[in-house]
Amino acid sequence: MSVIRQYLDDPFLKRLYEDIRKAGAIRSVSLDITSRACLRFIVALQI
Repeated sequence: MSVIRQYLDDPFLKRLYEDIRKAGAIRSVSLDITSRACLRFIVALQI
């Protein structure tokens, strides 16, 4: 038996797995909201 199937025997883990699958693709986002990042952005736009 595969490891995934063993985990899915647990009703709670099975529900989590199904909910994640329904949500679809997850994208990673990294944001820098400091004033320094803002200055870099403004300078880059002026070039």
